[in-house]
Amino acid sequence: MTARQRRVGQVAAGAVGLALLLTFVLVGYTRYSRGHIAVSVVGYRSLSTAATITFEIDKPAAWTASCRLRARTEDFTEVGHVDGLVVGPGAKQTLTRTFPTTRRAFSIDVQQCSRTG
Repeated sequence: MTARQRRVGQVAAGAVGLALLLTFVLVGYTRYSRGHIAVSVVGYRSLSTAATITFEIDKPAAWTASCRLRARTEDFTEVGHVDGLVVGPGAKQTLTRTFPTTRRAFSIDVQQCSRTG
């Protein structure tokens, strides 16, 4: 391999690296400059007629969010839900909510959270 071929290879590798870096920066800027809501379930408990879930929500501090909680049986039948649970301003919060179910739930989750303000 000649010196010129090595130089062309180095320039090509540098261009690919720069393109990847710019892609990551653009994706990160697009995702996080507008804000992002992350939710993780900390734990849950199911009784015969109620479900309790503890979850953590991480969002921009100035935002409020609306979440939907859901309880389902082993065959994925929904046996209870909460629509429009409002999470007020504040970045990282841990919330616990109990809601009624028509029978014992096998799984309880946060189906979605979206920005409301």
